[in-house]
Amino acid sequence: MRAFTPGDYVINGHWLGRVEEVMDNVTVLFDDGCKCKVYQAEPNRLLANSESLMDDTESPYYPGQRVRASSTGVFKNAKWLRGQWKANRTEGVVIDVEAGLSLNSLYFLASLCFCNFSSVLPGFYFVYEVEHLGLHGVELRFLD
Repeated sequence: MRAFTPGDYVINGHWLGRVEEVMDNVTVLFDDGCKCKVYQAEPNRLLANSESLMDDTESPYYPGQRVRASSTGVFKNAKWLRGQWKANRTEGVVIDVEAGLSLNSLYFLASLCFCNFSSVLPGFYFVYEVEHLGLHGVELRFLD
C-alpha cells in the first residue's frame, strides 16, 4: 500500500497541496549483492520478468519481483547503494518500493495559517482559512 495516492491532501510548511501523481522509487538487489534505487520507475523502463502475482493497481512493483532494465541507462542513472554500475547488471530482484513525490506531482492550493494550541492542548493544531476551498472533513497527511 502506498503512503500517498493521487487526490490526497498534504501539508508542507504553510502550504496545502493535492497529490496529482505518485511515482515509484524501486530498490533492486542484484545476484552479486550490489543494489541500487531506481527513482521514478516506470513499467516501460523497468520491466517485470513475469506477470504480476499481486493484484495491486497502485504499483506495478512488489518485493520479490524479478525485474530487468529496458536499456543500460536505467540502472546506470540509478542511485547505487552498494557497489557501482556495470553494464552486465541488467536484471535483479525488487527489495523495496517507496512512493515518491516531486514538486511536479503536487498541486499547491493555498497558503495556510496555523494556530498552535500546544501549550493548552499538547500536540493540537487548528487549521483555518481552508473553508473556502470546500475541504471539510478531508484527511490531511504531513510531508516530512
